[in-house]
Amino acid sequence: MRKTYLLLTSAIALMLIGAGCSSTTTPNNTSTTETPQVKLAEPIVTKTNTTTTDTTLENTTSEFILSEQPITKKGTVNLNWSASQELKDKVEIWRLVYGKDANPTEPATWYFERGRSHFGKIWSGLPSGKAHIRVCAVINDKCDVYSNDLEVDIK
Repeated sequence: MRKTYLLLTSAIALMLIGAGCSSTTTPNNTSTTETPQVKLAEPIVTKTNTTTTDTTLENTTSEFILSEQPITKKGTVNLNWSASQELKDKVEIWRLVYGKDANPTEPATWYFERGRSHFGKIWSGLPSGKAHIRVCAVINDKCDVYSNDLEVDIK
């Protein structure tokens, strides 16, 4: 009787201990659980066509122009942009993209979003030095059309 009790108690104890071991670490410090697969973001491809042959917009810089207005505040730029009526009708939001290299695209080092009815931004809190800024028109939740590249010297 005692052997049966000891055997049954040992079996229950092993089951309880084993039930919590689904993600334990083995002696060589590797996990026994599967690592979830991560899907990487697809690269952004920008077209440089300057003509449109159908009703869709091409990824051009001729659709709208970004310019800078003088400002003396440290770490700040004063930006304005203009766009064609066709682009204004299709855009969901404007996204300003900032980078140290020419022609920054999304994902950018820094970015700022403006509503579709805004055509300017006084952007402060930027690091001093030379930088490049562009505006992209977000259509269908992605940067579809980019403005010209504007090189700025932030004080």
